[in-house]
Amino acid sequence: MSLALGLALLLGCGWSVPACTSPEQALTQGADPLRCSQVARARDDLALLAGRPLTVGVRDALQRDLTTAWTRDAASTRTQLDTLHQQATLPEGAAPAIARSHALWAALKADGPLTDSLSAAAVPWSVHDDDRMVLSEVDIEGWIFYASLAHEVGGGKALRVSVADRVHLYDVAKQRFSAGSTAEREALVSVGAVWPSVQQRWRAASYEQQQAWALAAPLPPVQDGTAAEYVEAVLRGDVVQHARALNETLGPLALTGS
Repeated sequence: MSLALGLALLLGCGWSVPACTSPEQALTQGADPLRCSQVARARDDLALLAGRPLTVGVRDALQRDLTTAWTRDAASTRTQLDTLHQQATLPEGAAPAIARSHALWAALKADGPLTDSLSAAAVPWSVHDDDRMVLSEVDIEGWIFYASLAHEVGGGKALRVSVADRVHLYDVAKQRFSAGSTAEREALVSVGAVWPSVQQRWRAASYEQQQAWALAAPLPPVQDGTAAEYVEAVLRGDVVQHARALNETLGPLALTGS
């Protein structure tokens, strides 16, 4: 269950946007109109930076904001769209989840019609300006999913974490990100955005691969504690080794598409 900001819902209430029927459909008037293809590319870029598909509310809000901005200043808005696309084009050979965090940091620092939609899509929980990284909602949720898998591998059941417990766990992750080392910050953003890829790799992995991960990862023992306590034990543990074991045994891991 998500703790996404209510902004994403509020943006989608009480408004309507034109449905795009073709990539070349014009959304504004004039000789240089905003086209549906440009909005679609911006949506894909935002989804990659957010690490997950956009909600309907965020998608509609983005189209409205771009339409308004384009009508006011088409040239400036085009430049901002191109900059966003460059930020969402991650360096080849880089660890994709870490590169995404750096790109999200740069995109959130921009001041334009895309910033509010990006913030609503990504839901940043902690920003580290020295390392130019962002811990977003999908990153923290990824560790909850990861802990649940670890709990099952250790002989327990899938974890059910309540919304109330998530509030505490989000705070634990935020504090670890803020006060930790660069390596720990990189580890904390290395799971959530690639979690669908982890799931696919895990299902396709051989028994030997699965056991290799279980032996390499510093999994907490399954005891008579709550689900939240187990997730917290993972978050307070050696997150660097957790991320390393996951990527070395199941990688290479890909980012979630839009």
